[in-house]
Amino acid sequence: MGPVVARRRPGLTAAAQDVARRPPLPPGRFFVYGKHMTRYPPRYTLHGTPVADEQIQAWADEAEAGYDLEALPAPRRGRPPVGDSPGTVVPVRLDQETLSALLEKAESEGITTRSEAIRAAVRQWTQGPHVA
Repeated sequence: MGPVVARRRPGLTAAAQDVARRPPLPPGRFFVYGKHMTRYPPRYTLHGTPVADEQIQAWADEAEAGYDLEALPAPRRGRPPVGDSPGTVVPVRLDQETLSALLEKAESEGITTRSEAIRAAVRQWTQGPHVA
């Protein structure tokens, strides 16, 4: 048998043709986690992070021992409130320069979400000394 010649497949992009030319993986399942390829996935994950069996056992032991129901927060439905009353959605359009400056300032102050950064900026502007 002669050498394998890669033929152009109509309708496939160059990247898809490259994938089609690759040799198949050996039998079994492979999973990619970050930069590493492993044969088997971790048994359990929490938000995509592998959780060790020891941690799961510790959580089970804690649950079996029981929780102080008075110390647990009361369950709430819906989104958490942002003030004393229900919030109002206010769509805002910002140019890229203003948004970048806002997010840079928010990051330096430890604010992690865009919404909270905008709320903090509005709060500072409305409660600042320059308001007439």
